[in-house]
Amino acid sequence: MKRLLSALYSFCLAGGIWYAGTPAATSQEKASEQFYKAQNELAKRWNGASLHATASIAKGKDGQELHIHWSIDYNGPRLPFTILEPSLTRPIGIQTTVWFFAEFKDGKRYPFLISAPTPSHSLILRGPHGSFVTVEKGKKAAGTLVLPLARIKETYQHKHGDYSIESPVLRFQLQHAPKERGQNADLDAWTGQLHSKVVRVPIKHW
Repeated sequence: MKRLLSALYSFCLAGGIWYAGTPAATSQEKASEQFYKAQNELAKRWNGASLHATASIAKGKDGQELHIHWSIDYNGPRLPFTILEPSLTRPIGIQTTVWFFAEFKDGKRYPFLISAPTPSHSLILRGPHGSFVTVEKGKKAAGTLVLPLARIKETYQHKHGDYSIESPVLRFQLQHAPKERGQNADLDAWTGQLHSKVVRVPIKHW
C-alpha cells in the first residue's frame, strides 16, 4: 500500500491528473449561501398564512418580462380568508415589494427594490387603495405580477451604476405586508408580513 501511495504521489508530481473531489467553496460563496439561507428563513407561515412564489420569463409587447407567480395559502381560523391582493401597479406603496439580488463576476451581491406606487394624500384619506381577494377553506389566493426586464435593469442601474455589458445571476424575494383591513368595504382582512423564498430568475441576458 505504501508503494502504491508513493507511486501515485510521484505521478502527481510528474504532472499527472489528480482528482481532489468537489472544489472547496470560496469565502464569498459561503457568505452568499449563508445570506440566502437567512433570507429563506423569513419565508415562514405567519398567523396562518404562507406566501409562495415562482418565476418565468415571457415576451411582452415591449420586450421580455419577468412573471412572478404568487400564491398564498391559509390554515388559520379566520374563514373565509380575505387579504389585500399583492400588486405592483395599484397605489398600495410598500405593502407589496420585490427585493432583487444581482450577482456579477466580481462575486459581490447588489440588492435593489421595486415596490408598488405610493398612494397620494387624497387616496390615503379615502381609504383602501387595492383590491381584496377572498378564498374558502382549502383554497389558495393566487396571481401573477409582471415586471419588464428593462425596468428591472433600469432600477438596478439607478441604484448601483452601469453594468449593461454583463448580465448577472439575478434572484428575487417577494414580500407582502398588508396593513389594510378593508373596513370601508365591510371587510376584516388579514394583516401581517409575508415573505417568499428567494427565487432565481431564469434569464441569461437582461
